[in-house]
Amino acid sequence: MKKILSLLSFLMLAVVAMAADLATGVTFKGTWSSPLLSDPIEGQMTVTKVDGGLKFEVKSYAFKGTAIPDYVINYEGGVGDDGSFSNTAFTKATDFGETTAEGTALAPVDAYWQKYNGTVTNEAITLTMNYFGYGYYDCANVTFTGTAVAGETPSTPEPKAYKNVLNIVRVNDAKISYPNAEVLVLDKGEGKYAVTLPEFTDLDGNVDNCVGKLTFEANGVEEDGKIKLTANNVVTGTPEGGSVDWTTATYSVEMDATIEGETIVGKITLKLVNGDPADGYEYTLTFGENPDKPAAEPVDYTNVLMLKSLNGDTHQFVENNKLTVLEKGEGKYQFTVRGVVDKDETPVGDIVFEATGVEENGKITYTAENVTSEPLSDAWAEYTAIISDFNAESQEGALKATFKLELGTGFGDEYKYDVTYDNIDPNQVVATKTYTDNLTVGHDAQTGEVTGYAGKQVEFTKYINGESTVTFKEYPISETETRDLTFRGVIAEYDMSDVRPDAGTMIFGDMVMTPIEDETSAFYGKEISLVINISSYTAEKMEFTYEFGSEDGIYYIGQYGVEIEQPDEIVGSKTYTSNLSVDHDASLSNEVVYENKDVRFDKYANGDVAVTFVAYPVSENETCDLTFRGKIMENDMGPIGKFIYGDNLVCKVENEASSFNGKTLYLNVNMKLKEDGSPTFSYTFANNVEEEGEGAESIYYCGRFNFDNGVVGINGVETEMENGNVSVYTVGGAKLNTLYKGINIVRLANGKTIKVIK
Repeated sequence: MKKILSLLSFLMLAVVAMAADLATGVTFKGTWSSPLLSDPIEGQMTVTKVDGGLKFEVKSYAFKGTAIPDYVINYEGGVGDDGSFSNTAFTKATDFGETTAEGTALAPVDAYWQKYNGTVTNEAITLTMNYFGYGYYDCANVTFTGTAVAGETPSTPEPKAYKNVLNIVRVNDAKISYPNAEVLVLDKGEGKYAVTLPEFTDLDGNVDNCVGKLTFEANGVEEDGKIKLTANNVVTGTPEGGSVDWTTATYSVEMDATIEGETIVGKITLKLVNGDPADGYEYTLTFGENPDKPAAEPVDYTNVLMLKSLNGDTHQFVENNKLTVLEKGEGKYQFTVRGVVDKDETPVGDIVFEATGVEENGKITYTAENVTSEPLSDAWAEYTAIISDFNAESQEGALKATFKLELGTGFGDEYKYDVTYDNIDPNQVVATKTYTDNLTVGHDAQTGEVTGYAGKQVEFTKYINGESTVTFKEYPISETETRDLTFRGVIAEYDMSDVRPDAGTMIFGDMVMTPIEDETSAFYGKEISLVINISSYTAEKMEFTYEFGSEDGIYYIGQYGVEIEQPDEIVGSKTYTSNLSVDHDASLSNEVVYENKDVRFDKYANGDVAVTFVAYPVSENETCDLTFRGKIMENDMGPIGKFIYGDNLVCKVENEASSFNGKTLYLNVNMKLKEDGSPTFSYTFANNVEEEGEGAESIYYCGRFNFDNGVVGINGVETEMENGNVSVYTVGGAKLNTLYKGINIVRLANGKTIKVIK
């Protein structure tokens, strides 16, 4: 009977082959499918084998509500003997025709297939492409499967597949278990069923030696939605496939099994009646249950599932993920991992594999190496999942595991992941970085009006679950309100060159801010969404555009890390009064000390600092305000403290009464902070003779401010004179008993001489 059915199938294929041939064109009807489509779409295409490749003539169809017109794809490349083809680039559609499908009509614009492959014969076609593009849209992981429609073919019954755990015991007590074995059952009518058993090892110690698929006839009785299958000493046909030793073997079959729903449960006994050798090859097969041992109950574990791509970026983080472990006996355990999606956010399906477990002191340790599982989702139906370096342990209802997962082969590192199944805090910080740069803020994208702010900090924090936070420090919500705004979500980096060669890499994030619970804020209670597009970043600089808003009208836009125009406004001012020394000699050997001199510091919005020496003693009879402007920088020098300095701050003197009028002076300062917070510094300033022109005289001043020289001011000198610690002289050298008005020469206790003006 089986041979008759096989001959009939061959004749049906022959009818189709005679009716159509790829050399003249074969029309296929089938379905378009994609993870982005809820249901498959009916479609039709004609494929013709031409010189240099294949011609695909695609009939109009509706795709995501858009009516695609007729179009042609000309594939240029090799075609295997089995009809296989593959193109790693993209092919642009041509010869756009009518639009007959229902939906929004698409004008004849750009359409393409990218990275496509498949197999086409006179009978069937299977086509898979990474991207199908049409107009300004594209869709990932698109497939078309179809069968030839040339000629009419008689319908034939198809066998139905039933799956369950298959335990096999040989007469000598050798055992094996198959976690997801498949039995095919064909309803032949009149209570007769053709049963086909799966291949299984002959249990001779070499798993490569196996008995092929066995088919036999059983009696079936259907009742209450169940089918009871029985057989008594029925002889099978010769096995299909399997090892050479078993190509002529036949078995006597005893069967008592029940089909319910999509599973089969029961017992089958096989006794070898024709084969070499004839002794010792009796097998007992049990589906779903073992009469000698109650079936183990699967155990569900719940934990955090985390997938990380090989480059270290977290791809998936699933809390409360369920993993199931089923004890198979003989130290074998079946693992089922659910909820895995690939890097394209496409579900993979259940990943099922077997591991070895060793129990000790209430803890089970599991290991597995290079085991495989067939993913079940449509997108991954043709590929195999490879599990390696599997290590896990379970104890007291908890399970932890680590392993490597590779989805399919031939993709390089594109679909390889490190997997962790553990109790992981999603808020665990991986890295943080703060940038300080210019920020623009605008409230209206239509006008493009923005306000620039210098020295604004933006902090990026990355968490172990793959999310990130972006915190705008002291963000100017309005002219009167600033506040820290923190947004959390995923910042993703995508290589867009496959879609458009000139697009490059795009980095963007869609984030939501936790509502602000401060009643004084204009954002009180609001939930605000942020979109950020990062154009470039280094360890020192970040550049991005941003926009955020709420459903009830809040809307902000701006840029970060760009050049801005800053108003020349003073944002802070402080005046210090202390002793000041003035000298024209870099050695400070001829210092003149002045008491109660003012030095003012002004800070500008752009970060500049102005240092003003108020009533600076240019000479014995001239004082002049000197204001120097530039940058004062602060470096942390570790063990020696902070180093504060300014180089070449500029002063253009515009005072006609001053001897410095029209001169440009350059100031250098080296500062420290005293315990009271006041600055103490040494300074020098001079002009550039070359800039002043021929005949210009050099200007050079140096000195100190807010310093302690053993005595402090005039009062301090007089006190030290009374104590006999200093001596005072006139300019002519006459010793004095007290300070007099004018220049006094003071010899300090340390032997140093200074000038003090009273």
